[in-house]
Amino acid sequence: MDTILVQLSEHEWTTQALHLACAIGRHAEARIHLLRLMPVRHLSYLGTPLGDTPIPTEEWQRLKEYGRIAEEYGVDIQLHPMQCVSTLDALVDAAEQLDADVVFAHIPEAALPFWRQLRLWKLERRLKASRRQLFTLERPLNATLEAPFVSIRLIHTEGSK
Repeated sequence: MDTILVQLSEHEWTTQALHLACAIGRHAEARIHLLRLMPVRHLSYLGTPLGDTPIPTEEWQRLKEYGRIAEEYGVDIQLHPMQCVSTLDALVDAAEQLDADVVFAHIPEAALPFWRQLRLWKLERRLKASRRQLFTLERPLNATLEAPFVSIRLIHTEGSK
């Protein structure tokens, strides 16, 4: 694994995703790429300065915080701004351009829960088609709050019991 892509989203979600990505990245010696999506107002703005959104001061402070988190884990981190019309398409395109093995994506709630589930399914399907793994930080539907779980895979090596 060489590359992990983390979508910048709500601060709390991004912080949690970044901690997980950095932990994975440290273990797998992977680079972390932060994706800053900039939705454009009109399709003709794509690829032009009209589609760029300046980074507000508050976001700069958060980016510095994200850099400190990555530094604590000892992993490289890089920011990638990207103009987009569709968030889902942009996530898939960025994963392909950066050759990301893992993608942390945040799909916000929708007015119709089924619509959000459909978007997640489509995103996961598109990423799996190119052998990329999607993390959303959601609990599985069958998980309960009272019984958290951790899966551990033990690897048997020669000389160990």
